[in-house]
Amino acid sequence: MLDLHCGQSYNITVTTVSYSRHGISSTSVQIQTAPCIPENLTAELNCDLNTISFWWDETAGAKLYTVTVRDSQRVTALFNTSDTRAQIRDLQCGEYYTISVLATDDICRRPQGAVVNVHSVPCDPQNVEVQLDCNLNTALVLWDHSEGALCYTAFAEGTDGANISCSTSETSCRTPMLLCGQLYSIYVVASDSTCNHSVSSATEIQTAPCSPQNVSAHLDCTTHAASVWWEESEGAVYYAAMAEGMEGDKYACNTTEANCEIAGLPCGQTYNITVLAMDRSCTSLPSLAFEIQTVPCIPQNVVAHINCKNNTVSVFWDPSNGSESYHVTAQGTNGHWASCNTTGTECEVSDVYCGLYYYITVQAVRMGCNSSQSSALAVKAVPCVPQNVNAYMDCDSGFLSVSWEFSEGASSYIATAEGGDVQRCSANDTLCDITDLSCGETYTVTVLAHDDTCDSAESPSITVRTVSDIFTLGKRLCNDTICGSHSV
Repeated sequence: MLDLHCGQSYNITVTTVSYSRHGISSTSVQIQTAPCIPENLTAELNCDLNTISFWWDETAGAKLYTVTVRDSQRVTALFNTSDTRAQIRDLQCGEYYTISVLATDDICRRPQGAVVNVHSVPCDPQNVEVQLDCNLNTALVLWDHSEGALCYTAFAEGTDGANISCSTSETSCRTPMLLCGQLYSIYVVASDSTCNHSVSSATEIQTAPCSPQNVSAHLDCTTHAASVWWEESEGAVYYAAMAEGMEGDKYACNTTEANCEIAGLPCGQTYNITVLAMDRSCTSLPSLAFEIQTVPCIPQNVVAHINCKNNTVSVFWDPSNGSESYHVTAQGTNGHWASCNTTGTECEVSDVYCGLYYYITVQAVRMGCNSSQSSALAVKAVPCVPQNVNAYMDCDSGFLSVSWEFSEGASSYIATAEGGDVQRCSANDTLCDITDLSCGETYTVTVLAHDDTCDSAESPSITVRTVSDIFTLGKRLCNDTICGSHSV
């Protein structure tokens, strides 16, 4: 058996062999050996077109080449060609293709051929689902496995064209933090070692609204309502403003605008006001807090009494939440008013007029807002000092008649004659008689006014001298005595 090379043409002759003479050769016969196995079979995948182009070196002895293409299930292509280049179109995504090339001539076909293996492009990811984390503003992207894919990249593309992505060999990944209040288009790209052109259909998501900025608030001291305003937030459909107290109590208002009013805030409290921006799915992180103090509480348990000695009003009350100081007002029945201020819980009102009723109120004060006044408490000032005192000595009866003008605020009066002894008389009107005076004495006469609580100061005094007693024939005579009227 001759060991011949493939793809060659040989002339075959047979020659006899003899030891006695030269051999005799037969007529030559030409033969063609079988074609060689194709060499350097190379395949290349076009990722954009999903086609495979392949080629090989021209093979000695070959007149035709038989090309067989097989996927994981069956033969998908079988054809002959005299060329050394071919292309396969309409490939199934995610498939593993085996391409073999056999060289043939008119007589022989090599049982062995060149073989190359090629993956088609990965299939496009399907059933992409996006779950937005409103607190973190990240997106969890999920999808079905794509045949032929070795890894995946999920892209979040903003309206400005900027991309944020995450990559994985699994079928889900979470994006880094997305910008707040933005519309993103989410899609997934499947890749293998060659191609990354397999793209899913896009899904749109709206990220959580941005936190409101530059929050400010103003308290209406009369209505106890806080007006809150802020800058509009990207992605917000509506807003909620929240006032939270130190003990966790909350008050809120909702709006589609960039301002609203929180009503009914209790007195004397400190509240942190924050604003949330919301859309139909998510709520933003709270804004930075803005602190306000509500109106001070109205002072309670107010007590007032008159100081008889100096005609001032002492006022006391319980501490009020939220107050920095207090303002006390005394309003007189004739329109006169007096006041005092303090940072404590007691105050003395001076400069009140004698004999008037005053209505005492206390108001808690804080910079920017004052409380309403406390319930009014009535106090009566010291009666006025009696004026225009007159005294008349009745020599016949021996008593001193004292008169004066009406004193504002007095309910009764006491007239006093003070000399070697002291004698008094009292009256509810403006006249009374002092009896039992000693003869021949000089008396100083004063009058004071009285009410249920206080005595006024004494009136200006007048001086009166009583008569001497001289009896003749049973009659008392006036001797060296000034009788009649005495006044100041």
